[in-house]
Amino acid sequence: MIKYNTMSTKEIEYCLQYGKENNAVVLMRTDISYEAIGQDAKVLEKTLRYVEKHNSITYGELMLDYVSFPKYHFEMVLPVLIRAGFRVAILNRDIVK
Repeated sequence: MIKYNTMSTKEIEYCLQYGKENNAVVLMRTDISYEAIGQDAKVLEKTLRYVEKHNSITYGELMLDYVSFPKYHFEMVLPVLIRAGFRVAILNRDIVK
């Protein structure tokens, strides 16, 4: 069974802050997938067909959208996002911890 929504509060804060400062869609790389939250999740949902939408995650009083896609889709996802005019930041979970 795959465990989704394993982002810690620190990782959520880092993703939200990094994306805001760099005006980029932030993808958090995990062992088996790439994850996006908040506004980045909405961008992925609108732009891509093959994302898995999960339950929203709670961050303080905010409810943030949460999506993911398997690692093997990355080579298809990145060009689509860039052609759509988005800047993309890929964060490794090991860096945030």
